Amino acid sequence: MTRSHHLAGSVAGVLVTAWSLIASAQSAPDAPNKEPPKQTSPPPNDQKTATPDTPEAPSATAKGDAAGTPVVSASAQTTANTDAAAATATKATVDAEAAAAEAKQAAAAANKATAETKAVQGGSLLDARCALAICPWGKAVGIEPLVELPIGKSFSASNGAVADYVNNHDIKIDLAAGVRVWMFEDLLSFAVYISKPLTDRTVRIPGSAFEYPATALRRPYPGLALGLLYDTLWLGLDHDELRNPDGTSGIARDPTYPPNALVGSSWTITVAIQPVTAFRNGIGAAKKALGSSTTGNP
Repeated sequence: MTRSHHLAGSVAGVLVTAWSLIASAQSAPDAPNKEPPKQTSPPPNDQKTATPDTPEAPSATAKGDAAGTPVVSASAQTTANTDAAAATATKATVDAEAAAAEAKQAAAAANKATAETKAVQGGSLLDARCALAICPWGKAVGIEPLVELPIGKSFSASNGAVADYVNNHDIKIDLAAGVRVWMFEDLLSFAVYISKPLTDRTVRIPGSAFEYPATALRRPYPGLALGLLYDTLWLGLDHDELRNPDGTSGIARDPTYPPNALVGSSWTITVAIQPVTAFRNGIGAAKKALGSSTTGNP
């Protein structure tokens, strides 16, 4: 009897437990099955945890202000200013070099124009010279008669009365006649001539009270002359002599010396201009221009 009661109590207890489990299962809300979280070991100290979803913080040079304008660091701004200054200096240097090149080209053009003008003028002058001279080899060499009145100053390196007379004259005029040969397109000429000083002054010598007339000054030997710059400048070399008159033609003579005796002499260098040659050049230019207009040649 007792065993039957125990068995019945056990069955009843099982049924009550099953009923309570079924009731609790029906009263609980439906929820998805979740897996229990897994424990992960912390990363080592020398490694960073990857955060792909978090963007990297922008640097100081990439940050912007609230309005969206990028903010540039001081070092980057200094570098930009230095680059801009260097670019400006380079441009200024290039402009200066270009200006210098243009100035050189302008100077070269001006020099060329001047040279062409001088060539034209020189050619015209040579044409004028050849119009009154013999030019056997074109315009390089010319042969022409010489009749000139050199006006200038004479110098003497000798001693004596004649040298004193020459050096004491400021400006004098000579009469020269001869032959002149110019060369190198009239840049240089050589002349051989005979000449006579045109003066009316008397000459005295030391130790004598006699006054020698101007006709007592003579040049018995031919003189030599160099012409420079289209014969505008005359460099003449002469030998001046002072001789005692012979007493004829009513000209008194110094009784201290015999007639026609050499009283004094001096080598004389004369620097002068040539007015007659300039006049001849004008005549030659007019003749050349007249011939060109008549024939129609330039």
